[in-house]
Amino acid sequence: MEDQNPSSVVFYMNMGGTRWLFTGDMDQGAERELLRLGGEIPGLLPEGPVDVLKIAHHGSKSSTSEEWLSAWRPKHAVISVGAHNVYGHPNAGVLSRLTEGGTAVHRTDRDGEVQMEVRDGRVYIRTKL
Repeated sequence: MEDQNPSSVVFYMNMGGTRWLFTGDMDQGAERELLRLGGEIPGLLPEGPVDVLKIAHHGSKSSTSEEWLSAWRPKHAVISVGAHNVYGHPNAGVLSRLTEGGTAVHRTDRDGEVQMEVRDGRVYIRTKL
């Protein structure tokens, strides 16, 4: 069976004055391709930063490149990942790239449910174990 992760649905959303990017399970190759297409097709991709970036593929080492993070400069990142998973997600390199860029990281394995609310153009976050 062919790997379908690079073909994940990716979508960008404006909500109440905030900007969100959802990335499915795309890998770094798909990130590069999307950034390349965005440079070639005017209006395809908005300019960063985003308020919230859903980290692709549970934070695996195959996703969330420096180039991708530089393009989007997320304020908050959400990593949907199971506790003590056999894959070792999220990858330490991904976490390092996020924190070095000043991104606040919210993880379901440590924080439980991550709830976000938009009020007055700001994202408010709470977690629930």
